[in-house]
Amino acid sequence: MNMDKEIRKLMPHLCSIRHYIHQNPETAYEEVGTAAIVERELRACNIEVKRIGKTGVVGLLRGKRGGKTVGLRADMDALPIVEQTGLPYASTNGKMHACGHDGHTTTLIGVAHLLAGMRDTFTGNVKFIFQPAEEGDAGGEMMCQAGVMKNPKVDAIFALHDFPDSPVGTIRVSPGPTMAATDGMHITVTGRGGHGARPNFSVDPIVIAARIIEGLQTIVSRELSPTSSAVISVCTINSGSAKNIIPDTVEMSGTVRTLDEKVRLQMREAITRLATGTAASHRGKAKVTFDGGYPVLVNEPGMTAFLREVAGKVIGVRNVLDQEVSMGGEDFSYYL
Repeated sequence: MNMDKEIRKLMPHLCSIRHYIHQNPETAYEEVGTAAIVERELRACNIEVKRIGKTGVVGLLRGKRGGKTVGLRADMDALPIVEQTGLPYASTNGKMHACGHDGHTTTLIGVAHLLAGMRDTFTGNVKFIFQPAEEGDAGGEMMCQAGVMKNPKVDAIFALHDFPDSPVGTIRVSPGPTMAATDGMHITVTGRGGHGARPNFSVDPIVIAARIIEGLQTIVSRELSPTSSAVISVCTINSGSAKNIIPDTVEMSGTVRTLDEKVRLQMREAITRLATGTAASHRGKAKVTFDGGYPVLVNEPGMTAFLREVAGKVIGVRNVLDQEVSMGGEDFSYYL
């Protein structure tokens, strides 16, 4: 098979699919239309198809003889964002493929078409995994719990993420921790409300919250080793309803990003200690809770080296680049 020739033949069809998916985005666990397109395309390639994990789709392509199974995964969900790109295929339903999952899905459909035409040339199996709900709803975890890595057992699995700042024709990949664990942080500060003209009769939770926010920024710089990484960001703060009334409470939330499970636990302990201690020192109270987010994404060194070697043969070694560690999260980590 002339791979370049086959890819060029497929491109108009794949572009049409990608434009349609982009114009009709579906958010977490609503990917009904997208899943139907995926299933249609897989069945057209005579690939075994199974629905799994609510709106997930899995295709199994069997080679000419038994052997190991390689998994290839793409995410299908969009974001609840109003598109303002002005593209002729822009969405109009208040949702948008702003993170490139339309491209991920279409790419894997294209790979399925190509490999289906080569099934008599390789041993083993390829499992095409199209998952819902990567954008914060842990679709990857749900797919794994539903057994996507079994029957047949997946021996190695790969995924990609499009980055618009990467030059066309390049691949970026590195071994070890590559994308961060993502934890949600919620802090409730409780004081005692009163009139803004008589603050001495109140316990001002806004002042306490301000001290906590300032203090949180010293945790990474003063409690964490300079060779480790973490990010603590307070992203919402809500309190009060009148300009002259000191409120009883302040609600804050944010995100904590780490690249190591030990550091992840260290950050939770330090944030809780600082918030409760700061509130107590100002005669108030603080309650701290965390939403367990995605675990750290750790690329296995052997498979990373294998991928770099194969990619180098296809696109040239000079186009296989190192991937900088990202403090963004990815639920592909559940598969690894």
